[in-house]
Amino acid sequence: MREILAFKLKQVLEEKQRLAKEEEEKAALQAEQSKELAERIGTPSHKSEKESKVIEQRSPKASTKDRESMLGDMHSTLGNLPIPERDNIDNDFKPVILSLWQELSLNYKTQMKKIFKSFRLHREHVISKRSIVQKDFLEYLHNADGKQAILNEFIMHFNLFSNEYPDLREDDQTKEELH
Repeated sequence: MREILAFKLKQVLEEKQRLAKEEEEKAALQAEQSKELAERIGTPSHKSEKESKVIEQRSPKASTKDRESMLGDMHSTLGNLPIPERDNIDNDFKPVILSLWQELSLNYKTQMKKIFKSFRLHREHVISKRSIVQKDFLEYLHNADGKQAILNEFIMHFNLFSNEYPDLREDDQTKEELH
């Protein structure tokens, strides 16, 4: 029993170490992704003067037309829903919103993984317990409890009586006594 407990404890500790390592890797990956996305989105301090001039020169009508042509059939299937402008979020808030979104997404994924892991562990536990119960039940069924010996003895005495006194089997009083 101690060996089993020690083995289970070792498994739990290894699982905790693995999860901690995964969390560290996720945090590093998230930091890298947010840095890359912040560079792609750009903040006012990161944009060059050329990019700022190009953005200022764009007219809202031209950008809407470009978007409508890119969306094509999708826009017609969605109806006359307004197409949101890409620049409707202040550049100062883009990194903040991005980091919140990434944090939310990571939290969601982490929680879902925990839930699915719990489901998996529960299913494994139920399956193992079910097999133990089945095995114990089969052992119980195969155990001799002495009732079969009593039954065999009764059948033997009944048959002996029937063989010695075949006429009494027809008698009503004998039938009442035997039943």
